[in-house]
Amino acid sequence: MPFLPHKFVDHSHSNAILSLIDQPDPIKICKKVFGEEMGIVPYIMPGFELAKKASEVFDKNPNVKGLILLNHGIFTFANNAKESYERMIKYITKAEKELKKKSKFIRVSKYVEKKITISLVANLIRQQISHKRK
Repeated sequence: MPFLPHKFVDHSHSNAILSLIDQPDPIKICKKVFGEEMGIVPYIMPGFELAKKASEVFDKNPNVKGLILLNHGIFTFANNAKESYERMIKYITKAEKELKKKSKFIRVSKYVEKKITISLVANLIRQQISHKRK
């Protein structure tokens, strides 16, 4: 059987998901928020070892709707694109709602999304790629 027997897989580095899983005791938080609907994969550098670990987690409960990769992000999957996408939105929304509760498990400073302009991004890139002369 293939690792994920689903035709469609979505992946995100959602701020809300990362805010939950980059906390002390992220497994406890994930179990509270997602229950058994999501598999939890411990942090492993991306590559073959991570793929093997994700496969092991999925094999333990092939009924999960996705995988939370600690310190990395979220995967959702389904047999059609719409359902996989809707699952992604569902679990990110659950994470957002949990963050708004200000639960005792989660330490979050006030999040404010800041829109930035193209010129600011271009400036930041220029600064990073410029060579400094003596």
